[in-house]
Amino acid sequence: GDVPSYEQCDAQWACFPYAGHDGRSSCTETQCVLKGAPSDENNICASGCGIASTAMVVSYFNSRHGNKSQFDDDNDDAIKPPGVAQWLLDHDYRDDLTNSSTGATCDGVTHEAIRAAGLNLGNLTRSEESQELSDLKGWLAEGPVILHVR
Repeated sequence: GDVPSYEQCDAQWACFPYAGHDGRSSCTETQCVLKGAPSDENNICASGCGIASTAMVVSYFNSRHGNKSQFDDDNDDAIKPPGVAQWLLDHDYRDDLTNSSTGATCDGVTHEAIRAAGLNLGNLTRSEESQELSDLKGWLAEGPVILHVR
């Protein structure tokens, strides 16, 4: 199948809360007014580009391998952005005050979080990290590559 196209500000999930846990995060409040109002914060529309991208990639690879998502809400193999966001929240990737060693942040989604979500939600079997562009050539020779650039 094709790679699905998920927009982070899609009305279906734009206001899905993406705030950390009280006492463990500096971003515990969530607000949302559709259409990108300045008061938007800590939701998929405001902080979800990595979430939406991860959902697209995981859904694509799940569909190629017939995997069903644990967040399957419509009996297909797709995982939608709220499923990725919930997984990240459940695994403390928004709790920057107590979980910074695993890449928790209140500034979007970290590389560590995207890697973990891809490995745990999808049919991705390997995760590499490098700051060297030359490593990309070898990885491409082995198959598809998913990049996270910050």
